[in-house]
Amino acid sequence: MKWAWAAADIYTELNDNAQESFGLSILEAMAHELPVVVSDWGFHREIIEDDKNGLLIPTVGPVPGLTNEFALLSSLSLLDYKSHVGLASQFVSVNVAQCAQAYSKLVADSTKRTELGRNAKMTVGAKFSGPNIIRQYQYLLSELAKLRKNAEVSFAPENKSIASYPTRLDTSIAFADYATSVLSPTSHLRLDSSKDEAASLLAALEPLPLAAIAKSMLLPPEEMRTVLNLLENKDSSTVSDLTQHFNSDKGKELLLSILWLSKMGIISIN
Repeated sequence: MKWAWAAADIYTELNDNAQESFGLSILEAMAHELPVVVSDWGFHREIIEDDKNGLLIPTVGPVPGLTNEFALLSSLSLLDYKSHVGLASQFVSVNVAQCAQAYSKLVADSTKRTELGRNAKMTVGAKFSGPNIIRQYQYLLSELAKLRKNAEVSFAPENKSIASYPTRLDTSIAFADYATSVLSPTSHLRLDSSKDEAASLLAALEPLPLAAIAKSMLLPPEEMRTVLNLLENKDSSTVSDLTQHFNSDKGKELLLSILWLSKMGIISIN
């Protein structure tokens, strides 16, 4: 493995799912003085300071509760863990354009690669060496002890939580703060290419197994193309703008479709 690290110029990891939340392999790459390009996802932002010791790529996730159907399917044993995680990740978008820009920047600038790699190695030594990790555990245990000592006795509220299936928690709730941002009515959308190019890419994706995983959760193909038509020749439209062109019963499918189209690099969300 050490030869693989030695041969590498850049390390990248674009996590978008609940399975990958810490980033141990990112630390391994940083320890080998590699510049890293990683998704702004969960604990990654506690490891990486953007443009200082690596490059963070923004992510967009669903509003909490949007994928609660996945939790229901899991609770009924109709969706196993691996499929649940894989399906949920279809609706977390990593900014494709910014990712491409990050790679281009590092490929063209050896000085920047060296700078980020050097800072990355220093970060690992300063924050994630064995003694420092033990000290952080000790601090955490001390803080938890203080909280328990000073806590008042309380009871769970009577109102129902948004988490309907606590044994199979919806990942959009459990990991609500992992993405850089969540899709909202004011999120701005635009095509990443011409409408014809976008439609061709969409058509090419439709028969692939990757698309089939999410197919039942998305708008039908003709309505997906309607989304592309509505975004044509516009610098930017908001999610709210698009919802006005669809029946209210299509709301969830539309939001999931927007996230999926962004994940596939067909549209951008800002």
